[in-house]
Amino acid sequence: MTTHWVGTTKASVFAYRPYEFDPDKNYYTKIPLTAYCKNKFITKKQARTLIRKKWLAVTHFRGQTWVHEICPELINDFLQVP
Repeated sequence: MTTHWVGTTKASVFAYRPYEFDPDKNYYTKIPLTAYCKNKFITKKQARTLIRKKWLAVTHFRGQTWVHEICPELINDFLQVP
């Protein structure tokens, strides 16, 4: 798989050299980034923080950014979800 962070802008989620995953594999629970933000009631800036902490894996596939939770317990603690 190619690296996506080559030539990225500073505001890109790939500027943090995040964990990446292969979106063609079926064992990932992959969700578009915008849908993930709506489901968790967070902003894209907060999602970017989770990516920077390497709690979310991210990839760009077919024109859309997809995420996968690596550490759901840490994410829930960070977002203070009961």
